[in-house]
Amino acid sequence: MQQPVDQKTSADYQLVENDQSYFLRRKLFLQLFGLVGGGIILFYAFVNLIVADYWAFAVELCAGSAMVVALYLVSRTEKSELAVNIALVAGTVIIWQNFYSSGFDGTGVYWVFMAPLLIFFLAGTRKAIFWNIILYLGLILLFLAMQLGIITNHYSQFGVGMMFIALTVFSLVIYFYQRGLERYLIELVTKREQLDSQNRVRERFVKIVTDQFRSPIALTYQQIMHNLNKDELPVEVRESLESVRQPMRDINRRIEEMLVAMQIQANETSLERQETDIPGLLRKELEIYRGQYAHQHVEVALVNIDDKQVAEVDPQKMQMVFRVLIDNAFTYTQVDKKISIVLSKQEDNLRLEITDEGIGIPSTDQWAIGELFSRGGNSAQMDPDGIGVGLYVAKQFVLAHKGKFSFLSAEGKGSTFKVEFPIKQAG
Repeated sequence: MQQPVDQKTSADYQLVENDQSYFLRRKLFLQLFGLVGGGIILFYAFVNLIVADYWAFAVELCAGSAMVVALYLVSRTEKSELAVNIALVAGTVIIWQNFYSSGFDGTGVYWVFMAPLLIFFLAGTRKAIFWNIILYLGLILLFLAMQLGIITNHYSQFGVGMMFIALTVFSLVIYFYQRGLERYLIELVTKREQLDSQNRVRERFVKIVTDQFRSPIALTYQQIMHNLNKDELPVEVRESLESVRQPMRDINRRIEEMLVAMQIQANETSLERQETDIPGLLRKELEIYRGQYAHQHVEVALVNIDDKQVAEVDPQKMQMVFRVLIDNAFTYTQVDKKISIVLSKQEDNLRLEITDEGIGIPSTDQWAIGELFSRGGNSAQMDPDGIGVGLYVAKQFVLAHKGKFSFLSAEGKGSTFKVEFPIKQAG
């Protein structure tokens, strides 16, 4: 049996392989057709052998043998189209032979008027049927034109025969193109199904792991922060807690981003818009990272961050966008370098540009940035534990706000990430 083909992507090449009773009727018809056709052709072949017309004998013997092969192949469903094309080529050869020998007898008439019936009962690929019908309608018209004498004075019988051969070759080219394209589509659909299955397994595994670890890690981090806020805390204990605070915070953040990414993949996220102080969100995240990366002596230049800019956004999701972009800038910027954060109004939109003087992104990797689990090839040297989720989440949240997400980067020179989103919700 043929493998099923995705109807959405290859409807024109879908094989009709569902109705078993139909295929039984088709098989019986083709076997009868092949028996009668092959018998008639072989009969004429031996008649021509008796009268010493060896050319006609050779042609009809080959055509009759082809019909026998077709009769065998048609009993195998997966070879039915091949059988049909063998039969059609055999019939075309017989028609050409009859034209060439000026003896368009019963064999030729039989093939010209029975071939369309054969096609309709065949039900191969839709386009193969179409082109074969066109081919044999052309043969019928040529036959009628010659019988009526319309083209006798303009074309030789040999020329007409060559036209038949050209039509046959054209039909075969179409057939093999169809078969090759169909095999490619089946392989493509199969690979896509395998990839989808692998992605589902991976997402399920990630979700289980993140769900299992999220609560204990969050509780541990909260306990660390609670203890650090105590005034009377031994120096040794405080130093120990400080040493694990940042790693625990990073793990907690990555788990949160992973869970959000899984929700985005499953279309389980929604926006809860409200008027939000955009500079306030930026300042809140910026202060966290300034303290965390104080040892790097990174200079931060702010433009319009102190201005009052209110937009209708989901504050939690937009805060995560800012967190990811600011974290990226600090993470990939070396000591004593500069980060620039610019907030500007562009007609009905707000635009945020965060520029760093970090390691940049190789040009060969830029096409995948913003896709799930994608990172620059050089990112591991600055952040070996990154997993390529943050920018994916940020991009999806910006797009959900009907905004734009883009970046410019040069390896060794730094990157500029831009997000733009409407101030007011449309409608």
